[in-house]
Amino acid sequence: MKLAQVNKLYGKLTPKEQANLYFEAIARRDDTELAAILDTVAVQTYQQYHLDYMKRSTGLVMVSLVYGSTYWKTRALILANQEPDENRAFLAVIDTALKNACSQLNIDINAIRTMAQCEREPLMTNHANLERVAEYTEMLIHTAR
Repeated sequence: MKLAQVNKLYGKLTPKEQANLYFEAIARRDDTELAAILDTVAVQTYQQYHLDYMKRSTGLVMVSLVYGSTYWKTRALILANQEPDENRAFLAVIDTALKNACSQLNIDINAIRTMAQCEREPLMTNHANLERVAEYTEMLIHTAR
């Protein structure tokens, strides 16, 4: 099917259907399809809260989701006795990275940990691999922007 025909079909989909296809194209890293879908999505003008506010508030929710899912997956691996020493060391990495990211973002770490449902868990920041901490700190900061 030619690109023009595909675009015509994308234009007949609902916005939710377009969003589903867009998400799937992201997962496949299909830049051509991403562009084709975006070309057919209706553009609307509306009022919203300040863009910086929206980006930061959404970004902080994403940080809590990334941190929480990583934290709880790692805790599950420890409980399953799968490389417990390595996974405890990784908890120190992600906890230290979160502490650093929250400091740089000027956000209370307890707010992020509460949203991630980790607020009652001990914060493990001792003996973390500093190279990995820097990598995860940057990832969390980038997620919040």
